[in-house]
Amino acid sequence: MKKGDLFKFNKAVLLSFVVFLFSPFLSIPLILLGIVNKSKFSLILLAVLFGLVAYIYIPNLSDDKARYFEVYDHFKDGSYFELFAYLMLQGQDFILQSMFYLASQWNISAQYVFGLVTFISMSLILSIYHRITLKHIYTNPELRFYAIILLCLAVPYIDLLSGTRYMFACSFVLMAFYIGLIEKQKSSFILLIIAAFIHFSTLVFIPIFCVLFFFPEKNRIYFLIFCVSLVFIAIPSNFLLSIFDFLGLSGGLAVKKEAYLEGEDFVQNALAESIVTRFVVFLEMIWLFVISVYLLFFSKSEGLPKNIILFTASVINVFYAVPTIFFRYAIVLKLLFVFFLIMEIYRYKQKLWILVFGSILFCIFTFQIISGLPNIIATF
Repeated sequence: MKKGDLFKFNKAVLLSFVVFLFSPFLSIPLILLGIVNKSKFSLILLAVLFGLVAYIYIPNLSDDKARYFEVYDHFKDGSYFELFAYLMLQGQDFILQSMFYLASQWNISAQYVFGLVTFISMSLILSIYHRITLKHIYTNPELRFYAIILLCLAVPYIDLLSGTRYMFACSFVLMAFYIGLIEKQKSSFILLIIAAFIHFSTLVFIPIFCVLFFFPEKNRIYFLIFCVSLVFIAIPSNFLLSIFDFLGLSGGLAVKKEAYLEGEDFVQNALAESIVTRFVVFLEMIWLFVISVYLLFFSKSEGLPKNIILFTASVINVFYAVPTIFFRYAIVLKLLFVFFLIMEIYRYKQKLWILVFGSILFCIFTFQIISGLPNIIATF
């Protein structure tokens, strides 16, 4: 990069920062321009923007975020003993709850916790994009623009702004998979443990990670496992229940098993109540189907990045009979696949698949906005 180009680049970054101070939303085009030009500072600004939206976002009364306002109020006059008792009764998750406890004790608004958690989540996700982009040096602004748009469309905004805890845990899982499997950093195990302490359900990704870590290049085996896993699409939930009964789960895990496998399924209830949700789920199924078709017939890559997607998808397919679990885990799969697709776009410059997956993601994004429109209007 020439000295003059560097000066212009710094001016562009400075301009985006100044505009951001006056109006974060008006600065979005400048932030995207900075990201296309490989500016890490622009990625930080985008993560801050997501944090600001989380700070002001008003959830539904049925959302997890609404529950955490109640938890925050409950903790205000509580002691450490009451926090400990709550965590023991509530289950295995304690990091986010502890953050709310400390905020309540220090008279820090719960909204700051939401903003911080979302900022951390998006920082980790955007950092993976940045690492991939820096690794593939032979890219151009057009491809980098397509890549960041695909990633932004793939983020499940309702889960990010209303679910809070699961997306917080997912971001640590995604970073662990990238730095642990692709970059071979041992600190990735710590990230997986943190994810499990944020949300117990991410425990399933630890054995997935370990298998991929110790057997990274078993291409044919992972391909065969993926093909076999498609059989689970036809297996009823009773079969899964019998497996978990055989494992003899106890404590908090047993409570979760009863809630998800023996109780009413949250996704099925939502499908019965909302036409928009039906469209979103239908589009999500199309998205997952097209991913399978792409992996089986059109992907040009072989090796660890593709194996990560194949094996993760194989494990997630096991839970197909329980929509709540399946679609929750599919969030991680979606983002892992987008990172894989970005690698393929950078390497093979396949613009056709950018259009295919971008169109599906845009439709999903549109219906997510429609479903969250009352919350968006109330917020802004």
